[in-house]
Amino acid sequence: RTKAGMAGSGAAKTWIAALRGQGVLPLHSAQWLCRPSVHRRGTALEVSQSLRSLAIHQNTRQIPVLQQKKMGWTMQNSGTRRFAHSSAASEGGKSSCTIANVTPADGHKAMRVEWSDGHVSHFHMIWLRDHDYAATVEKSHTNQRVTDTAFDVPLSISANSIEVLSGGSQLRIKWSHVVEDVDSSTFHAAWLRSNCYKEHAAARAAESKALHAWGSEIGGKLLTEMAVPYSEMMEDDRALLRLLHITNKYGVAIVSGTPRDKDISQRVCERVGPVRHTFYGGFWETVVLPPEDDKNIDSAYSTVALPAHTDGSYWVDPPGIQAFHCLQSDPQGGATLLVDGFKVAEELKERDPEAFEFLCETPLPFQHRDPENHVVAMHTVFGRCELGHLNRFSMNALDRDTLHLPPDQVPLFYKAWQALVAVVQDPALECWHRLEPGGLILIDNQRVMHGRSAFTASSGRILVGCYISREDWRSTKRVLESRFH
Repeated sequence: RTKAGMAGSGAAKTWIAALRGQGVLPLHSAQWLCRPSVHRRGTALEVSQSLRSLAIHQNTRQIPVLQQKKMGWTMQNSGTRRFAHSSAASEGGKSSCTIANVTPADGHKAMRVEWSDGHVSHFHMIWLRDHDYAATVEKSHTNQRVTDTAFDVPLSISANSIEVLSGGSQLRIKWSHVVEDVDSSTFHAAWLRSNCYKEHAAARAAESKALHAWGSEIGGKLLTEMAVPYSEMMEDDRALLRLLHITNKYGVAIVSGTPRDKDISQRVCERVGPVRHTFYGGFWETVVLPPEDDKNIDSAYSTVALPAHTDGSYWVDPPGIQAFHCLQSDPQGGATLLVDGFKVAEELKERDPEAFEFLCETPLPFQHRDPENHVVAMHTVFGRCELGHLNRFSMNALDRDTLHLPPDQVPLFYKAWQALVAVVQDPALECWHRLEPGGLILIDNQRVMHGRSAFTASSGRILVGCYISREDWRSTKRVLESRFH
């Protein structure tokens, strides 16, 4: 029956009711035949033919349905069927749990979902309508929303009925308000479970715990457990994903056996994400430059030792990945220093909790200045997500700008900074690694510090590399995870 109605629909309903009363037609079949849908249009004759074919299918498992009647929801039965507004985006998730029961909450503005494993979820109706991606996205070829929740969806939206479908693997909601011609939405149980308010927070916590903070002991793993061969990661996306998982877990990874060629180095990095262009260029070359050279705008172009630091603290969005590929090494000097900022956080929090909290909460100024550029930014040393988990580290003593703090915070800063530097320079947290020709290292610049020992200009030491934004390398990781998992 279409919105305009179809011939004989009243007679069809009478026939359906009679058949149901005689136990010939299951309730789910009757509802399926009578509900409005863009996918089922026809005459009364077609309905009668469908009724005859459906009359023999009475073994479909029947599942509870909640219907709002006056001030309460009553139970009915429903079977498995497809809906016009099935949310393709909500098919994500691999949970094997199914929906066992649904009850109203917050005056029908929310629902309480009980799962087959005993877990309980709470979902607000306006949140569910907002996240019906089939209804809000499918009309847009750019995969963007077309429904404005702020104006189109009323805060009072509730459910007229809720149906548990497909053995508890789907949930259909009949809305109290029709928005953008959508009167119902279907959600997959796996998607609902993976986006349960409590489950999402637990998943974020699990992701944080999966990160491995390390100290000097990591050195022995760099060329074994934390390395992926060049030939594999260039030819196999699974190997690339393995490389990104290592980078995510440890904040550092090695691409071993990379040919000593700058163009090949760039292609390796572009597998991870687009090269980020800055005033240093795109894919750059780090060599010793004389002081008078216009390109000598950073201490990296000298031969001096560099303390552990993160790059780009003077940018509002510091680089995500710092990539180095050694084309020519110094046999005596120029060793690479690595320090895990997340391990620094653990140690500082244990040794001096007040210093740790001060550096979590107090933004510090950083700057870069040369004849052509003057960039400034403020960052806390330790960054935390909205759930309180550590998710960022930023420290560069060489680029710290003039400090402007309230008078009572100045002594607190110097106390906290000295405590921080003492942890950073603890030999137990330092990993020294000599990059040999062919070794390409990826460093999570928003977590792991790098530095180097001094070397001689006559050695001809050459490193090439680039920056890759955090959102870009993590985008590559998510796309590959979606493909293979």
